[in-house]
Amino acid sequence: MTTLNILWNDLVATPRNVRKVKTGIESLAASMASEDGQIQNLVVIAREDGKYEVIVGERRRRAAVHNVKTKVWGRDATLRCELRDGKNATSISYAENAEREDMHPADAIRAFATLRDEGFTEEAIANRYLYDLAEVRKTLALAALSPKVINALAANRIDVACAQAFTLTDDHKRQERILKRYRTAHEVRRALTETKVTTGHRLFSFVGMDAYQAAGGTITGDLFSPKGEGYADDPDLVQRLVDEKLDTLAAEAEAQGWGEVIAAENTPYDSYRWHRLYPDQETRTLSDAEEAFMDELQEKREARIAELFAGLGEDFDLEFDEELREIEAQIDRIGTVERDYSEEAKRGAVLLIVVGHQGKAEVTAYTRKAPRSTRSASGSSNGTGAPRPLYDARMTEELSRMRTVAGG
Repeated sequence: MTTLNILWNDLVATPRNVRKVKTGIESLAASMASEDGQIQNLVVIAREDGKYEVIVGERRRRAAVHNVKTKVWGRDATLRCELRDGKNATSISYAENAEREDMHPADAIRAFATLRDEGFTEEAIANRYLYDLAEVRKTLALAALSPKVINALAANRIDVACAQAFTLTDDHKRQERILKRYRTAHEVRRALTETKVTTGHRLFSFVGMDAYQAAGGTITGDLFSPKGEGYADDPDLVQRLVDEKLDTLAAEAEAQGWGEVIAAENTPYDSYRWHRLYPDQETRTLSDAEEAFMDELQEKREARIAELFAGLGEDFDLEFDEELREIEAQIDRIGTVERDYSEEAKRGAVLLIVVGHQGKAEVTAYTRKAPRSTRSASGSSNGTGAPRPLYDARMTEELSRMRTVAGG
C-alpha cells in the first residue's frame, strides 16, 4: 500500500463508490479547513489518463473541491491518499461506508448489486460483512428493482417499506407504472396483489400449500412479510380446490348418516335460528389397569351400601353420605369417555361445515326444531321435570337384592 499527496483536481469520483446519495458537505469542509485538517486518508486507484478515482472518501473529495472553490484553500491543495489495486474497489468502498450511520439505503442496495455482478455469491457477501444470509437475499431482491424505483428511494420520494413492496413483481415496466400512481407500501402492495390471494388467507390455509402446488398453482413470495407469507397467483384455482374439498367433506358426512349437510365457506345467516345439538350417547373405554380399579371401587361401593343398610335400613340417602359420594365420583371419572351422536339424532339433524378463521373445517350439529319443553301433568309448561326419585336405578337394585337376602 502506497501513500501519496495528490492534487485536488487530479481526484475524480468513481462509479464504483457505493455512496451515490449526496448529503451536505459544508460542515465536513469546515472541519477539514480547521487546524486538525484532513484526518483520514482517501483510498484511490490509478487511471490510465493520470487521474485517480476515489474509492473511499468521496465526501472528503467534494469537501476539498468546496474549499478550493470558496477560496478557503489555494488551487495547489493536495489530499493524502492510499493507492490501491482496483480489483476489489466496490468491496472496499462498501466496507468503509457501511460502518457509517448516515449511509443511505439506496447506496447499500446498489453496492450489493455491484458485488453480485462482480461475482460475489450471497454466501460470500454474508460472510464478508457478517450479515445474515436472509438479509443479503432481501437486499439483493431490492437491487433487482427498476432503477427508477431505486432512484425514487435515493431521492426520498418513497421509503424502504415501499421499495420492499415493489419486489412482489419482477416486471420493471409494471413497477414504473405503479410508481407514477402510488408512493406508500400499502398502496403498492395492494396494486400488485389485487388479483391474488395471500397464503395466509383462511381459504388458502384450508386448501393447503401442497394441494395448491400439486394442482399446478404458483406462488409469488414476499421476502419482507413478517410471517413469511406470499401470494397465490391463481385465485380461481384456490376457489376450485376449496369447493372440491367442501364437497368431499359433505359427501363423507352424508355417508355417516347425517340427515342434512351444509358445507360452505361462511356460516349461513339463517343458522342463528337453529338450535345447537349435543351428543346424546357416550362410550366409556377402560384399560386393563382401569378395569381392575373399577372392580376395586365396585367392591368398596357395595361394602359401604351394606354397612349403611345394616345401620339405617332403607332410611338413608346417597346424597348425604360423603364416602359413598366420593366412591361414585371416582367411578364416574374412570376411563376414556367418547361422546357421539346416535343414528336417530343424526338423521334428524343439520350438520354445518364451515371454513374457520384459521383455515380449519369447523363442524357443528344443529336441529331446526326447538327443543321440547317439559310439561306438568296438568299440561302447563313450567320448565321442571318429574320429581327426582329418592334412589337411582342402580341403588334400587342393590337395596332390593339386600332385602331379599335379609328376608331369606
